[in-house]
Amino acid sequence: MVVFGLAFASPPTLIAGRMIAVVVSDGIHRRHPAKIAFNAALCGAETLAAIAVYRLILQGGSVVSPVGVLAASVATAASLGIDISLMGAVHALHGRRIPAAGARTLALLALTGLMIGLAGVCLSSGELRHTPLTTTRRGSPSNRA
Repeated sequence: MVVFGLAFASPPTLIAGRMIAVVVSDGIHRRHPAKIAFNAALCGAETLAAIAVYRLILQGGSVVSPVGVLAASVATAASLGIDISLMGAVHALHGRRIPAAGARTLALLALTGLMIGLAGVCLSSGELRHTPLTTTRRGSPSNRA
């Protein structure tokens, strides 16, 4: 749902909506108030980072273009990276270890996010966007003005 929010909602609306959803969801599950506050703050930070990355890559382009899809993918990966980092820090502060299988999964998710992020930077740099994928012979129909 973050992708739709990035494309069609204003930043304050998206941040508030996601934070309210976390508070309501955690409240229904009767979580501790400190955990509810942490989860809401984490959600706000993730969403803010996603918005910043999305707008940096999109640069006013169309949300329904290849660059728009790429921007949403990279923004989601950035959000996931913040989530993984902060949750790992909380576990470390409380002296809890993440199980080996969970650590491998987190590492794969982080690596995937990094790869998507690097692809996003390369594709949005401008140089690759304007480089033709094929060459045409002089005088061919696709080369005429």
